[in-house]
Amino acid sequence: MEAQHYQAKGLNYKRAFYVAVGVVIALLVLYLKNGDGDFDLQNQNTYFKSTIDKNGREIVEQRQQIMSLKVALKNNLLEKERYMKSIASQTKVGTKTIIEKVFVPYEVEKKIYVDSNTFDTTYYVKTPIRVSWKDSWNFFGGVVKHDGFQMDSFGSENKMRITIGEKKRGIFRKAEPIVEIKNENPKTRVTAMTNITIKQRPPFYQRWWFVGSLALMIGKILL
Repeated sequence: MEAQHYQAKGLNYKRAFYVAVGVVIALLVLYLKNGDGDFDLQNQNTYFKSTIDKNGREIVEQRQQIMSLKVALKNNLLEKERYMKSIASQTKVGTKTIIEKVFVPYEVEKKIYVDSNTFDTTYYVKTPIRVSWKDSWNFFGGVVKHDGFQMDSFGSENKMRITIGEKKRGIFRKAEPIVEIKNENPKTRVTAMTNITIKQRPPFYQRWWFVGSLALMIGKILL
C-alpha cells in the first residue's frame, strides 16, 4: 500500500509538471503571436500642447507613443537609415518662422529739379538704396531699386531642445511619458509633431518564459 501511495503521489507530481509545461508553452505561443500587437494608423498621436514663456519662446509637449520596433517598421512610422544598428526613439517636427511688421529705416538721398519755365518742382529719390535688418535670431538684407525691392540675403537661426522623459502628475498619479521641445527663437513655432519611442525588450534570460522554463526544468530534475 505504501509503495502504491508513493507511486500515485509521484504520478500526480508528473501530471502537474506536464500541465505546467503545457501552460508555459501555450502562454509563450500566445505571447510570440500577439506580443507586438497591431497598430491603427488613425491612432497615431499628432496632438501636441504649445505654451509660450515670458520671453516669447515656445515650449511644446506631446505624449510618448511607445511600441515595439517591429510594429513601428511595419507601419512605416520610423525612418531607419542603413547605417543605423538600432533606434531608441525618433521625433519628427515641422516648424515655421514668421517675421511680422518689421520697421526697416534707411537713408534717402533726394534730388529736386525745378522747371525754369513753369517753376514746377519735381522730387527724385536716388536708387539703389541698401537696407538691412536683424535681431538676435533673424536677419535679411536687400536693395531698393527704382522698380522694386531685391532681397539678397535672409537667414533664421534657432536652437531646439528635445527632451524625452516623464512629467510629474502629482503624488498619487503615475508620471506621464512625454517628449518636450523648446524653441529658443521666439519667432519659431512648431506646426507638426510626431514621436515614436521603441519599447526595449529585456534579454531572454530576464523574460518570464525563460525563468518559468528554467524553474520547470529544475523541478523536473528534483522530481
